[in-house]
Amino acid sequence: FVHLIAGTCWARLRADACMLITYCRIDHREPLLWSTSMQKLSRILIVDDNPSNIFVLEEMLRDAYHVETAESGEEALDIAADFLPDLVLLDIMMPGIDGYETCRRMRENPVFAGMKIVMVSAKAMKSERLQGYKAGADDYVTKPFDEDELQAKVRVYVRLKAAEDVGHIKSSMYALLKHEHRTPLQGILLPVQELRTNPELDLQESAMFLEMIEQNTRRLQRMFEKVHTLGEMKAKHWNFELAETDLNAMVRQVIEEKKMLISTCDMTMDTELPEKTSIAIDPKQISWVIAELLDNAVQFSPLEAPVMVKVGQDNREYTITVCDQGDGIDTALLPHVFEAFGHPEGMHHTKGYGLSLAIARQIMLAHHGSIEIKSSKGQGTHVTLRLPEVTA
Repeated sequence: FVHLIAGTCWARLRADACMLITYCRIDHREPLLWSTSMQKLSRILIVDDNPSNIFVLEEMLRDAYHVETAESGEEALDIAADFLPDLVLLDIMMPGIDGYETCRRMRENPVFAGMKIVMVSAKAMKSERLQGYKAGADDYVTKPFDEDELQAKVRVYVRLKAAEDVGHIKSSMYALLKHEHRTPLQGILLPVQELRTNPELDLQESAMFLEMIEQNTRRLQRMFEKVHTLGEMKAKHWNFELAETDLNAMVRQVIEEKKMLISTCDMTMDTELPEKTSIAIDPKQISWVIAELLDNAVQFSPLEAPVMVKVGQDNREYTITVCDQGDGIDTALLPHVFEAFGHPEGMHHTKGYGLSLAIARQIMLAHHGSIEIKSSKGQGTHVTLRLPEVTA
């Protein structure tokens, strides 16, 4: 019995009565990815030095999840830093650092906080399983495994990770409101009190206080909207719609819209791509990311300093880079810039408590892309979006 999921298969009967079966696998990391459902917001990293084992697990999971693979512990750590998996299926016996050590290093890295790790190994002794739990694994599955059981475990841990992420956002928001209530709320309450108790205010002064109330009310509204959006993303309840989009035209439109709102800054665009370069993205979401980056670049740049947007191509990825001439970010704070409610001193490129960049990263991950920041104190900041060359 041969179950061929994708590819081509040949069967040959030898004289010694042994049958040789050969398959040619189709490379699934092609545009086929983009026709799948939004379950793909959940990310799984498969780590195994045996390509056959990787193939079996990948074929089991790729229709429901966004799957990446690694063939060593070192490669897994590198991929996980950008991919940020919700769940890692981790083999133990591998060249280089083994699964136990890989698990320990993942648990020591705060970037992977909350990530679920399930060890999948032929090592079935109780002492070996206990060693896996001691290293930080959440669960242990022995080979050969039952497909239905493994699928069930994957669903449980993906849902658990999503629930914990949402819980973290809620607790962080509560802590923020406890300690930061004076910032926007005082900006509302004090003007209200002044308007109510000071009868000597003239029209200009009253208008100034009303503007303060409006600005701080809108600030609170934006913050709560972003918290809600990030919570929906973490809970995997968020949807986006892919559409064929002219990349140059989309970026140009965002810049022109920002120029109408921000007249004090010179925004320019430099593209290396042919006109009408088409890509399958959600234009609304990617436009939102670019607009947020432009807002932040202007906000943290000297008055009238130019902001450059570069559109280009790097290997099989399209890139959009927003460059400013601001003060830059301290190197020690760079690892925290994508954390919602992150390091209080690392709020460069956002005054929304880190929410904008956290949302931007989720949007890029959902597109199988990435966002990266290069910056240093006094040298400005370059934020690069990377999108795979995929058409609908």
